Amino acid sequence: MSARARTALVSLALALASFLALLAWGLSSPVGSAPDDDFHLASMWCPPPIEQSGCELFYEQGRVAGVYVPELVGRPNCFAFRPRVTGACQESLSTTALVTTVRVDQGEYPGPYYRFAHLFVGDNIHASVLGLRAFNAALAVVLIGAAALLTQWRLRSGLAWAIGAAIVPMAMFLVPSVNPSSWAFSGLTAFWISCFALARSTTTRHRLAAAAVAITGAVVALVARNDSFLYVVLALAATTVLYAPIPGQRTGADRRTVARGVLPWVAVAGVALGVGLWSFLTAASSTGILPDESRATRDPWAVFSYNLLESLQMPVGLLGFAQLGWNDVRPPALVYVTSIAITSFVLLTGMRELSPRKLLAVVGVGGTFVVLPIVMLQRALAYVGDQVQARYFMSVLPLLIGVALLSGDGRRALRFGRIQSVFVWGGLTMANSVMLLLNIRRYSVGTAGTYFPGPDADWWWPVGPSPLGLWAIGTIAFALGSLVLVLASGGTGYRRDLVGTVPVRGAAAGAIGPRTAPGAEASEY
Repeated sequence: MSARARTALVSLALALASFLALLAWGLSSPVGSAPDDDFHLASMWCPPPIEQSGCELFYEQGRVAGVYVPELVGRPNCFAFRPRVTGACQESLSTTALVTTVRVDQGEYPGPYYRFAHLFVGDNIHASVLGLRAFNAALAVVLIGAAALLTQWRLRSGLAWAIGAAIVPMAMFLVPSVNPSSWAFSGLTAFWISCFALARSTTTRHRLAAAAVAITGAVVALVARNDSFLYVVLALAATTVLYAPIPGQRTGADRRTVARGVLPWVAVAGVALGVGLWSFLTAASSTGILPDESRATRDPWAVFSYNLLESLQMPVGLLGFAQLGWNDVRPPALVYVTSIAITSFVLLTGMRELSPRKLLAVVGVGGTFVVLPIVMLQRALAYVGDQVQARYFMSVLPLLIGVALLSGDGRRALRFGRIQSVFVWGGLTMANSVMLLLNIRRYSVGTAGTYFPGPDADWWWPVGPSPLGLWAIGTIAFALGSLVLVLASGGTGYRRDLVGTVPVRGAAAGAIGPRTAPGAEASEY
């Protein structure tokens, strides 16, 4: 089998395993289980502008106040904040009788996401929701997978680890959901990976392909959440800091290469910033903070001091410190301690090689991760935990880890030793498996029920695998998908850019790359 055929086969297997792992999460909870799902479902059924959605409207004081939607769509969260109540409470909700709701998008979010989601709306509410969840899982695999395949092999495994270290459990729960944060995460992750690929591209074909995926990722993110504009700017800034040519330090050939790469960059930056400005200016700012007169009397310095001391709740919240669902699915210490430890290890591994460019990029991205929530909270005099959720910053964590794992010159990714990779793989697989099981348990039998729900669970889907069968599928798929990262991390030995000093098998001691034929260059792809 040729190398290209092996790469295609491995890529297909990885994509299938990733999709099944995400789909298992999408099937692990009933309709309305993601945060604010009543709002997102109503907006999916009656996309903005709601006056043109075809839905029946109701008015208050002469203005449109909301819409009529099926009861299961408008009030699906009968179990919210009640962890002992299972998804079976929805059996009393009608799928045909209409109820009123003011929880619908009237300009708070960009409209295209909900208008696209409306294409999945049919007579069967459960099938409509599951169809969109499956599509969002597939979209994440296709977008991020395409970006990864366009990335040079010296960067690929490190950027893949950046995603792996950032997705358990928050992203695994939200990506296969109807929440627009799914598109924000998938699109932005594909965007910054493609930007890195574009910056390192040396052929016109790869530049155009990387630019196309970058533009697609940016548009997907920006039509879902208007705050994605800030993260698009952050990714462009990080790429510029890492890869922008320094005047006077390029040869004539280098300058010609840079010149040929200008047009794709102009297209990527122009489209991303243009769509981002449209998204940001036409939708209300999605800060997640509602007006509250009681906060007006708070001491600004006391609020700032508290939020500064508690600022790390945002990044660690993505790794299991924050609860899932309607803040009623609590990850145990086994999950969040493991995830935080793994992410810390990966970040510290990246810090073993620094340069002024990389240091500036890490500080910029990491600082934004901490400063932006504080600014948002300070403007509203709100404390950490007052409505601003960790999920709003879910797209930043993979970018931070990806930047940290780059070498000082940005030409390759720092890689782990085989034993280290195995431990990281085992920890992520265990954390994902435990959290998936607890999410299934919470909705099928409640937190007072057994840890291993059987076929007689209070709630479960009428068709498909049993609760434990779904758990097994999700666990195995995640384990197999992330195992590819382990196999890719060490290659056939350890080069000098690995954590270790064992020479590459078949190469001379001290070599820093794979052996190539005399006069030939190793492919970057």
